Amino acid sequence: DGVLPEFKVRQTNRSVQQSSVPSSNGTAFSPNSSIGSGVEAPEYADAGNSGVNLDALRQLLHPQGQPIQGNTPVSGLHASSSSASAAPVISQNELVAILSRAQSLSLEQAGSFVGENQAIDFAALLRDQSAGAVGKAYESLDADMINLVSMLFEFILEDRQLQPEMKAIISRLQIPILKVALIDDSFFNKGGHPARKLLNEIASSAIGWNAPREGRRDRFKEKLEGIVEQIINGFEQDVSMFDGLLSDFES
Repeated sequence: DGVLPEFKVRQTNRSVQQSSVPSSNGTAFSPNSSIGSGVEAPEYADAGNSGVNLDALRQLLHPQGQPIQGNTPVSGLHASSSSASAAPVISQNELVAILSRAQSLSLEQAGSFVGENQAIDFAALLRDQSAGAVGKAYESLDADMINLVSMLFEFILEDRQLQPEMKAIISRLQIPILKVALIDDSFFNKGGHPARKLLNEIASSAIGWNAPREGRRDRFKEKLEGIVEQIINGFEQDVSMFDGLLSDFES
């Protein structure tokens, strides 16, 4: 159903092994309608009405036999069965507050946390922005959500069919989308989740975009920038705002 991309197995700087996460029909993604130059656009996040099993996705982040319960050390976002479970825990509210403070950072301000293709290293960002959380641990579910959202954006931002200007716009959605995933546990489970669908629509429609000739107005880019600005400046914890933004963009 094109719900999630296929994540190749490789070691990342977040100490997480990315496992293959096929969609329910066994394919990495399904093609969307042709855009502009005839390029078939992949459906990155969600295109239909089916969700995925979050527990199954979480299990893929952990070595065979390792439990997904317990807390995860701040120094690494992979699940751990060590004595870290005795460490003080960063509450979800505290984690969302840290992300809210970082949400308005420009790519330049967050430069030390932005890697290749403008994907954010959330582990580094959170360590830097949460000085009071040193020595604390993340809940395993929160850590897994961080990793899953990171992998999703890495997949999108590695697409060679996306121009750098489009990647710069899409990359600004990383923190808000992570907040949605933490606040709303139906982000992955619910088919057609508005935030996931909006991300997919934006990323898919950006395939094949090229800058217009000098002097010509780029209404498409302006629209994307406007939506992203609304999210950056207006999204705190009310996930319902994505319903209106999705309807507006689709229209």
